[in-house]
Amino acid sequence: PADNANWRVGRVPLGASEKVKPGARHTFSFEITAPSKAGTYAFQWRMAQEKKEWFGQLTPSVAVKVK
Repeated sequence: PADNANWRVGRVPLGASEKVKPGARHTFSFEITAPSKAGTYAFQWRMAQEKKEWFGQLTPSVAVKVK
């Protein structure tokens, strides 16, 4: 779900000086923390324009097993 807290980070912002033009690609690097409860969790993201809307395709969903 949008803005879920499973990974202890709900959004990853662009840097203050970073801009991405429509149709361009950008690589985001960030750390996540696995949930504390064992189980299988979906890891999936989507772009958002702050205070406006979600846009673009969802990333492929990756099942992450936490033991």
